[in-house]
Amino acid sequence: MKMPRNINIRVESTLEYIPNLPLDVWPPDAKFPIIRDKYGKTISIYSATIWDLTAWSATSSIINFNDPSQPGFKVKNCEFNGGKLREICAWWLYGYHPVGTAATLKARFGKIYKLVEACSSYGLKITELNSNLTILDKISKQLAPSSIPSVISLLHGLYENRSFLGFVILEPKQIARLSSISNDHAVRQTPYIPPRIWEYQVRRLRLFLEEFVDNSGNIENCFHHCLEVYQRFYGLDACYGNRKGLGTAFGSRMYKDHRKYLLGGKFSDVLKLYGLTTLFRNWLIDDDAELDSGGKGVTLLTSLFTMAQQIGLAYLLNFSMMRYREASELRSDCLSYVDDNQFGRLWLVSGETTKIYHDSDARWVVSPSVKIVITAMSLIAKLRMHCACQDRKVPFNLALGVNPYIINRSYEPWSKRVGVEMDMDKRPCYFSYMEVISSHPKLFDPREITIQENDFELARLVTPSINQERFSVGKIWEFTWHQLRRTGAVNMHASNMVTDESAQQQLKHLSRNQSLYYRQGYSNVALNEDAKAEYVKAMYDVQVSGALNFLHDRYISPYGVKRKLEMLSPISERDYKSLMIAARSGELSWRDVLLGVCTHRGTCQYGGVENIIKCGGGVDNTPCAHLLVDTEKKSIMKKLESVIQSRKLSATEGSPYAQSLEAQHSAIQNMLRIIKTVEM
Repeated sequence: MKMPRNINIRVESTLEYIPNLPLDVWPPDAKFPIIRDKYGKTISIYSATIWDLTAWSATSSIINFNDPSQPGFKVKNCEFNGGKLREICAWWLYGYHPVGTAATLKARFGKIYKLVEACSSYGLKITELNSNLTILDKISKQLAPSSIPSVISLLHGLYENRSFLGFVILEPKQIARLSSISNDHAVRQTPYIPPRIWEYQVRRLRLFLEEFVDNSGNIENCFHHCLEVYQRFYGLDACYGNRKGLGTAFGSRMYKDHRKYLLGGKFSDVLKLYGLTTLFRNWLIDDDAELDSGGKGVTLLTSLFTMAQQIGLAYLLNFSMMRYREASELRSDCLSYVDDNQFGRLWLVSGETTKIYHDSDARWVVSPSVKIVITAMSLIAKLRMHCACQDRKVPFNLALGVNPYIINRSYEPWSKRVGVEMDMDKRPCYFSYMEVISSHPKLFDPREITIQENDFELARLVTPSINQERFSVGKIWEFTWHQLRRTGAVNMHASNMVTDESAQQQLKHLSRNQSLYYRQGYSNVALNEDAKAEYVKAMYDVQVSGALNFLHDRYISPYGVKRKLEMLSPISERDYKSLMIAARSGELSWRDVLLGVCTHRGTCQYGGVENIIKCGGGVDNTPCAHLLVDTEKKSIMKKLESVIQSRKLSATEGSPYAQSLEAQHSAIQNMLRIIKTVEM
């Protein structure tokens, strides 16, 4: 099979040609020079027992396939498994989204090698593991629990590229078994933020950003107005230096010297002049508070900028699956896009240290909604750099001045200017999301982020190990930065849990794009490995935990409680582990249909996903025994009934179309009657 790719790892070379040869056929020939040094010398051939990676790294580094030709390795199928392991490593070097460093290749090898070695110890070909569930469970218990999420991500990537590789190690259902084992071993997962609370915080963050950007022109003009007043009142040097005894540039104080002509007046009047009073009162100052009182005035402009940086950061973390540290290192030019032939325009953010060959510092797929974040934070960065370049105390970095970080310390002269003498790449750290929330009391209404009964149930559904003392009904939800990452990953796979229309649209767009890059993995764009692992792990977490929802009274069987219990017999509300066992054995099977959930294994011969006649018993008044009716779809059923009734009026009597409509109407009536019985 043709593979027109060069290797992604580069080594410094004085030669004109690229020392690492392109791979022309798949799988590689036995004597193909898989590793060459910077002078073009072959270090290791493809079939070698040991691949010496030292030429690609700063320290001595090898990967050892432990072939059976070596003493002590006479194990059945070991040679076959070693061959497949070589193909996997070659794929990671030459395939879609190749590794960028020797360290990454070695780390991946170490994760998968444990799996391959265990198969060999059981005399099993690695390609037979998918159909040997008993051995899979035994091997799973031999893996370090902390390594399972990474193993899951790697296995999923290999499965997605099975058509090129020509073999499969594990299919998604079996990968889900690993996910369930990971959950069994987890000490305590990061809590999943309940949809109602998550939606509220996203909505408030977005509202602030929208108001900030809508007023960005006035904010910039106001900033320059205030800066001009300061420089005129104090002079350029004193403006950024010691102003003790020089008075205040803003206020109502009456000066008898030349300063009376330089005074900027009340800051509240400046806000009024630029139409910013409402913005400041909405987010920073109570309606009855004095804008010009002590500790306020022009310093409120710094408070607004810092608040915008913090809120922008939080919003970005909600829709990018980035870690706090990663997001805080972004620069103003971080946002870009690629035009994909299949999915259209896809938005990406790139970290400051991103290099095309360093996959650990790669890129993150984001919702296009984060453009507003970069717009707001870039404006603040630009204005603060304008001050930094004028201040002699600041060791101004021209490169950072041109393309600043989106998180910066306060360089404006009316701020406290803490740490301005430090290098510009040393920036402020917002230690926790809760600190950000508590420092801006007008951001969230405490009542809206107080945990309700349904909030707790949904949080526990996705995070069985949730700390029930910290997160209980009646308490304020304790946010953390990492919760935004995990919740975003879960919501992308279960966006039906999110009801807010705008948030749902952002998630759906992000989910589609993340699927393209993180699940299918065939892009040339290097993306963050940790984000990919988090995304894939969340996908399997949702698959494993989704069945618990069906235990709720919301879902009913047309044939009563006993039948529902029979259908859900693998699931226990009291013991989460029983669900994991069911997932491992492949007993869980369900899909959404118009009337609720179908628990039938395999394909429905009646087309139940889009056809409700057999599903709801429209012909013989006997609904499908595999159906769980979703009572919350009652309003949808009523709307559908209304549509069917109107269409019946125009249908030709006795025609197949009329008969179909009549059967559909009967099915809907059956369902509404069943729901009504339960509600009585």
